[in-house]
Amino acid sequence: MAEKFVERIDAVFLPVKNLQESIKWYQKVFHFRLLWKNERMARLEIANNCGSTLLK
Repeated sequence: MAEKFVERIDAVFLPVKNLQESIKWYQKVFHFRLLWKNERMARLEIANNCGSTLLK
């Protein structure tokens, strides 16, 4: 059996111009759950143990 090239992706950062509007859009369109946010970034859950970070 071949060895896995990727086991998991730990972090994906998506640059955005407007953090709050981007959070709303990803929640509305993809139903991602907001895990946390601060003034500069927000973490969204895509699935169990899988997410992405929006970066202003």
